[in-house]
Amino acid sequence: MKKLRGFTLIELLVVIAIIAILAAILFPVFATAREKARQSACLSNLKQIGVAMMMYNQDYDSVFPRSQDPTWQEWYQMLQPYVKNGELSGGESWGRGGVWHCPSWPGDDFGEGQNYGANLCVCPLDWSPSYWGNNTYLTVAESKIPSPADTILVAEKGRTGCDNGADSPCGGVPYLLPIEYEWTWSGVGMSGDQATSDNANRAADPSVECDDSYAASEYDWQCGEMPRYRHNGTSDMLFCDGHVKAMTKGSVKWFKNVYVSYSYSLAVWNAKDEWWTAY
Repeated sequence: MKKLRGFTLIELLVVIAIIAILAAILFPVFATAREKARQSACLSNLKQIGVAMMMYNQDYDSVFPRSQDPTWQEWYQMLQPYVKNGELSGGESWGRGGVWHCPSWPGDDFGEGQNYGANLCVCPLDWSPSYWGNNTYLTVAESKIPSPADTILVAEKGRTGCDNGADSPCGGVPYLLPIEYEWTWSGVGMSGDQATSDNANRAADPSVECDDSYAASEYDWQCGEMPRYRHNGTSDMLFCDGHVKAMTKGSVKWFKNVYVSYSYSLAVWNAKDEWWTAY
């Protein structure tokens, strides 16, 4: 009789086990490599945004754009003539697509865009001068930044997608909120005058680091105002001198990298006034 040769059941199980082990080892490596590629694209976006910022500064007497002005024009729209990439969408001209889009952004942006936010201490939100009893809008010049190479200008942030009732989104924000408590949990207070040298050596873990979903009753409004560490535990950031860098969570220091004494108090309180008034 002719003898047939084949694999035994045990041999097949051993081969399958080996393949499963190799897959378990390699898949995380592939995922990390893919995220690294996405991070490179995100860094490239921020580098181009940085060039646009520098060109804007040259045309406007070395003054940074505001996060949003009284006509609801955001810094995305102000930089669009220098970028001419992506699209402007929504009634408030939020940047979407092109250099405004991070490849690691989690799916739907609820029609708002706003993958990146400008540091409110550098690009103030000053839309209500009457609140302060004058007609002067706050702007920040490069000369007011003590250490441009250390101060964050733009960073990728979390997603805000809440329902404000009547099927309308409560709106994202174009900035990073620099309130000390949200960064350091130090409890020192909201006034920049109370900042101490102790904070200069304290790494800040943001109290809120999230991507909100479109939900009618539960949302964290801070999601869209704080950085998001999507790239293997790092977040890409653009600094005021134009260089870009990936920062790990906990390595950003509020006093050194976020706080600007010249504009902190007015910028933060005006943002709070905007939020409470609008919502």
